[in-house]
This record gives sequence, structure tokens and C-alpha cells, in this order.
Amino acid sequence: MTPRRVGEGGGVLRRERRGLRVAGCVAWVVLVAWMLWASQAAAHPSLEEWISTLSARLEAAPLDAALYRERAVAYANEGQSARALADFETAAELGGVLGVALDRGMLLYKLGRYDEARRDLGLHLQRFPRDVAALEYRARAAREAGDGAAALVDFEALFAVETNPNPGHYLSAAQILEEMKGAGSGRALEMLDAGMQKVGPVPQLQRRAIALEVKSEHYQAAIVRLRTLENGLGGGPDWNIELAGLLILVDQEAEAGRHLAEASAQLEGLRLTPARKRSLAKLEALQARLGP
Repeated sequence: MTPRRVGEGGGVLRRERRGLRVAGCVAWVVLVAWMLWASQAAAHPSLEEWISTLSARLEAAPLDAALYRERAVAYANEGQSARALADFETAAELGGVLGVALDRGMLLYKLGRYDEARRDLGLHLQRFPRDVAALEYRARAAREAGDGAAALVDFEALFAVETNPNPGHYLSAAQILEEMKGAGSGRALEMLDAGMQKVGPVPQLQRRAIALEVKSEHYQAAIVRLRTLENGLGGGPDWNIELAGLLILVDQEAEAGRHLAEASAQLEGLRLTPARKRSLAKLEALQARLGP
């Protein structure tokens, strides 16, 4: 038998070389990933490391108000509120209260110290009346402090300057209007509609509007609003059941029956989760109201 030369018919050797190339590629990918992680870690140190860095800088520049403010923010983000407030106080003494008013006001709000938060945020807004963060936090602080009128003023100012407001703020403003004497559901509905005109047909805003229409016994208006949610809710069983309930209230029993039949067909064969059991109970109660 003629001896084989190295590499002749060397399937095993070729497989080994391919294996080495694959292993080399994997090792390279791992190395690159580690280098990326290391560079990101260096660029974004932990809060604890950042606080240590700022503390070292303050030893060299103990009268630098900006460094105290920056460390106060880091302490606040770390959950060390007492140290944050102490650094804010030092920064205010060195550089003036206006330099810390916004950040300290936001922290005071989170600590439930609403009157102090409103004071600081008000100072900031005197210089920057269109500051979105300050308007939002002062509105929330006023609401929590029970001053609905002041909160409403700030929410309306926020809606005027913010291009894409948080829908939740419209809900808060509407709730304030509901609770205000002389305002009621009418103005609350106007606020919700203004929100949907600005941010689009957000279901949570329309849902609240439907609840207000029902509370005021404006069932036909509630039906119109609920129909706008058909596409968003997929015309599912819960939507059909809710619509049927409203249709019964305006004596449109035939249409209500059609929606209940559709909901029953949609639920048939589905696994009975607790939520679907509740839907089925509502459906059966409405069917009982319609009679045979």
C-alpha cells in the first residue's frame, strides 16, 4: 500500500482546520464583545464610582457649586436623599438657589415634600417659564397637595408648550376638573377630547370619556365613543359585550342581541381564563335582560 502524503485524502485534517477557523472566529467575536463592554463600562461608570470621582474633585475644589450640585443629583439617583439634600444646600450657599431649584424641587416632590417642591420649582419657572419638567413636577406637586386649581394651571401650560404630552397628564387634569366645584364632567370631557386631538385616539383617554358619558347617562354619546375603539380592541368579545350593554340602555335590543351573539361565538372554544369567565358572566347577565 502506497503511504499517503500529509493532506492527501485528509478529510480529518480539513475538518480540524475548519474547526480551528470557527473557534478563532468565535474567540474574535467574544474579544470584540468584551472590548465593547469594557469601553461602555469606562464611558458609563456606576453611580458609586461617579460619586467617588466627584468627591475627589471636590477635595481639590471645595468651593465649586457645580460639583456639589452634580454630586447631589448622583446621590439622589442612588437613593441617598439626605446626602443629596445636604449637597444641594451647599451648592445653593456657594452658587445661589437658582442653580439647584429644578433638581432639588424634583427630589422634594419624590420625597412627598410638596410645598417645598412647589417653592423650588416656582423659582426655576420664574426664569424658565416654558420648562416642561418643572411644569410637570409642579403640577403633580400641587395636585398631591390638594391644590387642584394651581395644578390645572400648570397642566394647561404644559400642554401648550409640549408637542407630545403624556396622555396620563390629561387624565390627571380631567380628574381635577371632575372634582372641582362648578366644573364637572363637561369640562373634564373637553379636556380629554383636547388630549385626543393633540396626541391621537389614545384608548385610555377615550375609556375615561366613555365612563364620564355613562355616569352622566349620555348613553348614545358613550356608544359613539366606544365604536371608535372597535379597531383598537379588534372588535373582540369584551368590546361586543360592552357595546351590547350600552345598546340595551337606549332600547336598541335587536342590535344588542347581535353583538352578544358575536361575543358568544368569539368566546366559544377559548380556554376559560378568569378574565374570560368574567366576560362570560357579563354576557349571560345581558342575555337574561334581553329575555328569550
